[in-house]
Amino acid sequence: MLNKFLVLIVLVSLNTCFLSGQTIHYDYDESGNQVKRYIILNKGNASGDDTSKKIVENSKPEEIVENSKPEEFEDKLGELTIKIYPNPTLGQLFVEIKGLGSDETVDYQLFSQTGLNLEVKKKIGYQFTVDMERYPGGLYILRLMISGKTSQWKILKE
Repeated sequence: MLNKFLVLIVLVSLNTCFLSGQTIHYDYDESGNQVKRYIILNKGNASGDDTSKKIVENSKPEEIVENSKPEEFEDKLGELTIKIYPNPTLGQLFVEIKGLGSDETVDYQLFSQTGLNLEVKKKIGYQFTVDMERYPGGLYILRLMISGKTSQWKILKE
């Protein structure tokens, strides 16, 4: 019995050591369902340089990609490419939209976790910031409306 207990402790310890250098991120669809899971392997060195690799769940070794900014997320909305970073954020959230036509407008709404509409901005450009410094830490929903299309993001404020 003692041997089984010691083996269990050793296995749990080894598992904890291997997982300590990893960060797990999830992608969600508009309904809030998880569609992808990313494991970010951090490999820092003494100079403070932090390189990381991004592994998509069930990926092959050749699908492992270098990722210098694990907090930067990108999504496609039709012909548009939406990039939001950093997520999680400490205050300023940057939004970039590539492929936006001159006649297209971008509106956004920021909701609290309870569904309270905190902020609404209309007719903004292809690149803007969302100032979240005045809000407490927690989970928020950012909804982008672009020419009748909607993209929804979960934002974590630290």
